[in-house]
Amino acid sequence: MKFQYEKVIVPVVSGRLVFAAIGLDHGHIIAMCKNLEVHGGYLKWIYDENINKAKMLKKQFPNAKICSSAQEILCDKEVKLIISTIVPNKRAELGIEVLKAGKNYFTDKIPMTSLDQIEAVKKVLETTDKHFFVSFSKRMNNEAAFYATELIKAGAIGRVLQILQVETHTHVANSSKTEWFYDEKMNGGLLGDFGCHLIEQHLHFSGCEDTKLISSRLSNIKNDKYPNFSDYADMSLLSANGVSGQIRVDWLAPNWINGWREDRTTIFGSEGYIELGKFYDEDGNENDMHILNGEGEYFVKVAGKIGLPFYKDLVLDCIYDTDNSIKFSHIEAVVKLAIEAQEKAIRIK
Repeated sequence: MKFQYEKVIVPVVSGRLVFAAIGLDHGHIIAMCKNLEVHGGYLKWIYDENINKAKMLKKQFPNAKICSSAQEILCDKEVKLIISTIVPNKRAELGIEVLKAGKNYFTDKIPMTSLDQIEAVKKVLETTDKHFFVSFSKRMNNEAAFYATELIKAGAIGRVLQILQVETHTHVANSSKTEWFYDEKMNGGLLGDFGCHLIEQHLHFSGCEDTKLISSRLSNIKNDKYPNFSDYADMSLLSANGVSGQIRVDWLAPNWINGWREDRTTIFGSEGYIELGKFYDEDGNENDMHILNGEGEYFVKVAGKIGLPFYKDLVLDCIYDTDNSIKFSHIEAVVKLAIEAQEKAIRIK
């Protein structure tokens, strides 16, 4: 098999899309801002009720200005996009406010923590041409995932049959998290917060949004002092096209692990498989791929060679009112499965 890389994606037009950040409760806001700026965005405003959080983000983006209120940003006609990593159970509410102000909204996963929130966002989207975007960063921030998509489309592993996903994190890296991190009602739970990333990948790589939850489990193994917290979870999925999926997420990784997390996605097909080692290997490399099919076995490094098409498409969607980066129907399918998995999970000891 000959591997052909696309050129690294060139920014759309530097500074063409003006955006602002409101609500900075999760560190993912940094990557969201950086990826937008690389692909044609310009961060103009920063706001958080906690001024220290705003100052921390400004250190990363010194050209941005700290604003005194969210309302002032919403009234700025130059701003076309608001991004946020506010506490998960507040993301839908902020998004609705942003959409009603005539601006696009880009938030972190999980974007809604209840079915009522999904319906409320849908109702507002019916009245506007603006967008509600979500960062499912395990795929959208990863070049290996985009390359795997192209290989699957090209038939490199035949028909997709099964997708296995494992994501483990070290808990010590998050020991300074605030109250919401340990409260499932606020963060959507482990199967909501982490699980939605991997559910999104299953729907994407299987090519089927018509997917059912077969089973799910939750456990609190090492953190008894936090009764509303789970540090282990798994689930099984089955898509209407026959693709099965197994997902396992936890906060149980040993503290020495490189990069504080390990993430493996293996996509099995009728003619081979693709394994994505999307974060760090023992040498500190990211975006590694292991591919095995009828033509041979390949170890491919794709970091810096593919780019991130999602962010290019998102910027263009905001500029031209197109709908190519992520459709709300896809977001809805992901979040509904995540909420169902969390709510129906068997609690194990």
